[in-house]
Amino acid sequence: MDQIRTLVIEDSPGDFALTQNCLAKVCDSSDGEFIGRKILVDWAQTIKEAKEKSQQNDFKLVLLDLNLPDASGIDSIDKVISIFPDCPIVILSGLSDAKLSIEVVRAGAQDYLIKNELNPLNVGRSIRYAIERFELVRELKQKNADLEAFTAVATHDLKSPLYKISEASELLLEGNIHDEEQKNMFLEMIRRGARRLGQLIDDLLMLSRIGHEAVEFSNVDLNQLFDDVVESLDTLILKESAKVTRDDLPTLFGCRSGLTIIFQNLISNSLKYRSERDPLIKVSSQQENKVWKIIFSDNGMGIDQQEINNIFQPFVRGSGSYGTEGSGIGLATCSRLAELHYGNITAESIIGEGTNIILSLPSQKILNVGKNRNLTKISTISTNSHAKILLVDDDQLQTKIISNVLKKVGFDVVAFTEAKEALEAIKQHDFDCIISDLIMPGVSGEELLVQIKSESDLPVIIYTGMAQSAKDRVLSLGAADCVQKGDAAKKLLESIFLQLNISP
Repeated sequence: MDQIRTLVIEDSPGDFALTQNCLAKVCDSSDGEFIGRKILVDWAQTIKEAKEKSQQNDFKLVLLDLNLPDASGIDSIDKVISIFPDCPIVILSGLSDAKLSIEVVRAGAQDYLIKNELNPLNVGRSIRYAIERFELVRELKQKNADLEAFTAVATHDLKSPLYKISEASELLLEGNIHDEEQKNMFLEMIRRGARRLGQLIDDLLMLSRIGHEAVEFSNVDLNQLFDDVVESLDTLILKESAKVTRDDLPTLFGCRSGLTIIFQNLISNSLKYRSERDPLIKVSSQQENKVWKIIFSDNGMGIDQQEINNIFQPFVRGSGSYGTEGSGIGLATCSRLAELHYGNITAESIIGEGTNIILSLPSQKILNVGKNRNLTKISTISTNSHAKILLVDDDQLQTKIISNVLKKVGFDVVAFTEAKEALEAIKQHDFDCIISDLIMPGVSGEELLVQIKSESDLPVIIYTGMAQSAKDRVLSLGAADCVQKGDAAKKLLESIFLQLNISP
């Protein structure tokens, strides 16, 4: 079980005892379970002592008093952030000061709690939101950094063929090239540049769509899929005098089109990046616990060990790929598709001997639950749960898509395009969970949320395309969660599972 190891930095033994007692009551049961995790509490009375403890333990949360013997106010926050850069911080203060509460959040704290108002409900909610917000901000920063790097490389790779096309075109238009062989050389340069540019754009579009479009999951016979892929690559296989074989492969629950792309990319890569020997490519499998490893082995040129950890990043190509056409996006696409199946992809290689690409996929029907990627079998809820979900969204197409996703995993779904209709339905029927859009004509999702929470404890999940500020607001109004519409549907399912306490 994951643990929330919490450090309370508080110089008053009495205040620490009160905080520790409150944290114990936050737990849902006597063994200390809170949102599926266990809270462990440690104590430091000064910043210096906190720094010493940081070297001994991996803390997930810091509760900080603002008035300590060796630091106070914003200065104490700055010092704690420097010691615990990967830890959310919640302030404990004896003062009810609105201005100060704003300042500490701006300084990097996640929340501001008043000591004499501490209770299990507000402390528990603060801990949960602090951890979630901190992780979201960290993920956003990482995504922004990745996007900047991706944009820089993409710009270079897109401009390179454009430059060749432009230069070759200008030379031909000047009319100073009379040699037919030279003309044909420049025309071929233009043709190849255009083809590469088109391939780059197609590959980029495919990469960008992964995880943002609805996909159909079903039982996929990998033997049949392999045979179909080999048949589609028949011309290339004959051209390279290759032998492509397989062992008996399993049937897995996944997206057939996505798995086909993975098989096509990996087998065609083994054909393209061959050695002087005739290519020998074999796809085998082995099961370890609840994971199937699909192994793509070849006797090709191999990959340098200094490069092997980066080959699944967009636009990264090994040094051995010089002179071979490719966009540098194929393996990145495979990696994204593996993640879509709650798996991963890795590589082992020896220069001059060959490469093993290992695709690891779960052996059972699963969905990703929570930040810790716990695996929950669909069958666990598809036959026994039948929880009743009320869905409200004025976008009819969106309503149909989400309804289908929920029904496929066994939920009973009642959908409306107006909040007014939903309110009437709530009066007449029992529901286990409400999912609502935020911006709707007539009664808004926010108004619907307030009305529901004033009358019941039904969990309400807001499903919106609005920014983080909207999420913070609806959470403060009592929403159980707020899921971005841009996220994959699995994020919504994760939230529903969490609210309904559905677990393996």
